[in-house]
Amino acid sequence: MYKIIFIGIAIGVASLIILAFVLYMMVPYRFVYQPINVAYVLEESYSFLLGAVLEELMFRGFLLVVFARLLGWRIGLLIMALPFGLYHIAGGLSMIVSTTLFSFVFGLSFVLTRSLWAAIFAHATANILLHLITGLDGGSNSVYKLVLDGNWPVNYAVGLLTSVISALVTSVVLYVIILGKRHFNNSEIEHPKRRSPLEHRKKQILAKNPK
Repeated sequence: MYKIIFIGIAIGVASLIILAFVLYMMVPYRFVYQPINVAYVLEESYSFLLGAVLEELMFRGFLLVVFARLLGWRIGLLIMALPFGLYHIAGGLSMIVSTTLFSFVFGLSFVLTRSLWAAIFAHATANILLHLITGLDGGSNSVYKLVLDGNWPVNYAVGLLTSVISALVTSVVLYVIILGKRHFNNSEIEHPKRRSPLEHRKKQILAKNPK
């Protein structure tokens, strides 16, 4: 359990490191600490975690599992990406595109670990770091404020481009790791293991009469 949570957190951290690096290559910047209420940080962190739990239960925990068992996990990931992006339509086109691509990050986290906890903590960690800690989203209610050391490009959408690159790179790395795992074709997402009545009875007997 703890290992799965750690993997999820690591994936969320990695995606934000990539995003921060790509952004710095486009526009040099620095982080400036700004005092912020600890209670606010804890409250917002809880809110991000709860939101991640609800979204992952709906999109990966239920719908992805259904489509994966019917069509395979790869097709399931493709089908689920756009609905997840449209779920964030209130944030505008850029939000739709970035969340559509990050749907692959969270979905692949689930596929890799076969645990929804990895997707939940990858999702929550990415949101907390982006919006609440680093201020890389451009907001002001964060522990650190982003101060630019150069001019913000106006001929292309820097924020969207960095999100796209981060999501793509993270997704590719996760996909390669998944393909490298041995016996992955027996994925429990597509084909959950079912114990036969004889195996179940044998387990009961062994539990009552341990050697």
